[in-house]
Amino acid sequence: MTEIVAALHRRKSVPVRWSALAAAAVITSAVVSCSSGTDDGSKGDTAPVKAGRVLSAAVVDGPVALRDAAQTKLITYSSEDASGNAIVVSGTVAVPRTPAPAGGYPVISWAHGTTGVADACAPSAAFEGGPTQAYLTEVDAALNDWLSKGFAVVRTDYEGLGTPGVHPYVNADSEVNALTDIVRAARDLDQSIGTDWYAVGHSQGGQAALFAAADAPERAPELDLRAAAAIAPGSGLDRCRSTSNRVCPGSLQRSHFSR
Repeated sequence: MTEIVAALHRRKSVPVRWSALAAAAVITSAVVSCSSGTDDGSKGDTAPVKAGRVLSAAVVDGPVALRDAAQTKLITYSSEDASGNAIVVSGTVAVPRTPAPAGGYPVISWAHGTTGVADACAPSAAFEGGPTQAYLTEVDAALNDWLSKGFAVVRTDYEGLGTPGVHPYVNADSEVNALTDIVRAARDLDQSIGTDWYAVGHSQGGQAALFAAADAPERAPELDLRAAAAIAPGSGLDRCRSTSNRVCPGSLQRSHFSR
């Protein structure tokens, strides 16, 4: 496992996502099950890894790191797709420079706007001159402001951005899972992070924040979702159903504001 983690994070300062082989190895060894064999060769019990567990972590710098953070870490964590299947998602965890208050740092779980559907479009894969740099530069100004005010900031890449599989664009269930589970993972990683959190997102992420307001408390009752802020949430997506389904199959399941 150590070699796999090293392979995943060797690309932290270069514009390359990890190989499909390495990521698949993480899924196989860490997410699907933790099984133990027996002397007679029988399979033994399997214990699926719970959603919101850290699978790997490494300190990052460069465009991925937030300027006002004491430290930014690139992580992979366990989550679920819209059908409840175990998946690996990547993202970042940044903590403030100020001491943690009683109860731990409150958390901003940031849901990014549309950056694309290729692995290179994952925010944690950002690099100088890359396809997401202009957008992320503007967003990071706000994220740094929250850090300076004492919030920890976590940023999910979403399912399928930088990890195996197709990115299910604006699939609400998938987004809520990723947005919520990275808060759990941050607490798994760092005991100074508290249970109070805020779902904040823009564009595609605005839609994610709206659904998080409705669904995240049930998904993670051990956390306390204090508020959700949706900035220019995506809307009217049902009008382009045929095109979206060709580009990203399944993308419009529970998209827009449908219930």
